[in-house]
Amino acid sequence: MKSGSRRLRYLMLLVVSLLGARLAWQLSVSELGWSPHLVQWVKVTSELAGVEHRSPGEEDPTVQAQFLLNEAKEVGKESDDPMIAMGAAWMLDSPQLSFFRRHVRVNKDLNSQGTPTRVPMQSSGGLDLKTIAEMTGQFEQLCRKECLNEMDRAVRLDSTNVELHRARALLLFEASSISRESQHRRDDWITVLRECAEADPENALYDYLAAVHLWKLAATYNVQEDGFVLKVEDRQRFEQGRVRLAAGLKKPRLDFGREGFAATFRFLEATSMRRSDFLYAAASRNIDNRIRQLLLDIIRWHGVQCDVDKRAGKFDDAILTARRGLAISEQIVQVESYPSVAAPRMWLRQWGYAILKAIQNEQPHLFSTDEAAKITIGYADGQREQKIFEEACRRMTTHDAEFVPAVAPGTTVSASAKLRTTVLMAIVQELIILCVVMILVSLFGKVVFSRNNETVESNSGWLSQSFAWVFSFFISFVWRGMLHVETVPANAWSGSVLDLSLMQWLARNGPLVSVVTAALILVFWQVIRCRWSSEGGQERSLRSLGSSIVLQSCRSISSSSVCVSLISLMLYLGTTSTVADTMDSQYQQYRSRMVDPEQAWKELEDHVAEVRNDKETMDRLITEIDKRNRRLAEQ
Repeated sequence: MKSGSRRLRYLMLLVVSLLGARLAWQLSVSELGWSPHLVQWVKVTSELAGVEHRSPGEEDPTVQAQFLLNEAKEVGKESDDPMIAMGAAWMLDSPQLSFFRRHVRVNKDLNSQGTPTRVPMQSSGGLDLKTIAEMTGQFEQLCRKECLNEMDRAVRLDSTNVELHRARALLLFEASSISRESQHRRDDWITVLRECAEADPENALYDYLAAVHLWKLAATYNVQEDGFVLKVEDRQRFEQGRVRLAAGLKKPRLDFGREGFAATFRFLEATSMRRSDFLYAAASRNIDNRIRQLLLDIIRWHGVQCDVDKRAGKFDDAILTARRGLAISEQIVQVESYPSVAAPRMWLRQWGYAILKAIQNEQPHLFSTDEAAKITIGYADGQREQKIFEEACRRMTTHDAEFVPAVAPGTTVSASAKLRTTVLMAIVQELIILCVVMILVSLFGKVVFSRNNETVESNSGWLSQSFAWVFSFFISFVWRGMLHVETVPANAWSGSVLDLSLMQWLARNGPLVSVVTAALILVFWQVIRCRWSSEGGQERSLRSLGSSIVLQSCRSISSSSVCVSLISLMLYLGTTSTVADTMDSQYQQYRSRMVDPEQAWKELEDHVAEVRNDKETMDRLITEIDKRNRRLAEQ
């Protein structure tokens, strides 16, 4: 029996060695390498030890700031690449936002009622915005100077690259992640915008940035019962904003640039940051958010002015403002920018037609027959295009969520399968660590108690050990999945959500419950075996009996833990190969989409064409538009 079990362990060790060698070769040639898998081991070990493990994006903003400042300094010494310098400026612009999750406030009054799951999240809790604002403000104070230095250095290194000037103009203003307010970072911001415009003279970006910021500095507005109230506190600045807007309207295009994410990746690749953290770090930049915010600010300020003019009877001025919005939407360069531009461009266009149509309904004599027809057609086309775009985005998001590239080209792995694999790996990792701990503890016990010569051989057989582990896994599942099921929110009893909850519970506590239960069963079995042996033979001292129980328990636990850990390790090594390929493919897909916006545009356009060719979907969208228009007409 011992010889057979020894051969079985040798066989398992051989399989583990082969799988380990295969995985080592695979990770050594992969783009992401070892880091995401090593980080996962550290994370699981830390959680078992009760120590919080944070990714770079989860660190407090001050910690992020110190890290980035050191990296920018070191990279700047070794590189004069203007794109790397601009990438450093983008990273120093704002902190990564994963630290938000540690600053969630809870409404204790609502939770004390015992029905928090029936209360909307925004009512029962939310972000501690005050604390988050203070922490992001600290990041800004630490990094502002170096951010400005890096973007200026990038322009000095290559003053002919208009992409650098566009990024410099956007970075002149803070981009808050929790409010619409933005502050200029330099007092001479108008001069900097003028310098950018001289290098990129046909681009209206710099005029619109100046116009919006001048309006924010010169005026405020609020909503009252009869509409917006605009309060101009600095008439000169407000008029300067109008002048800059008019100057921008005379230019042929509005181009926001397309190299921001590419520059960010160039900088990150020159730093000591792990490659597996690149995607989130780059995606957390406020590049496309700044673009959306600028266009939304234009809509907001134009909307206020239109409302004020309409109530004052200045319909000609309101019509002119609406037509300006349409003109700006036509200026926007789409394919040469990020796909995120498409949505606010449609909002701007739809807003302009909606204002014109509202004025047409109130004052039809202000428009000729041809103009009225064009407004009606433009408004209807805008509604349809927006619905098609939203449906295409939904399908694209669903496709990304449900399917990721697999090992073989042209094949896919479902998101649910990927989730199960990821959770299984976390469970297996925790199980391996716990088994190793049990082996070490058992070896220590064997060394201590093997000195007693009176110990009786009564080691557990493979059958009892197998039963102990199988039963312990069953107990773990029942304990986590059944006894605590009342902690699942009532609205979570739906397939994937419940399944996810159970998998999360097992990943957190299942292995610990299993290992402890198996150890207790094996100890209990040794108590029975040793007591039976003692009653059937010689009288033994209580101390000798206890030593025998402990020693044989340690032998059984270490023997079975070795086998369980080897089996778990085989499962982990085999599964990790598939996961590593999937992670690599997914990283390359999303990186190329961020670095090359044309690829993202092509994917989006493919989904738009798919929606247009789907008659059933188009009929549904048109029906939704008709229902919405009837509801608005009734109101």
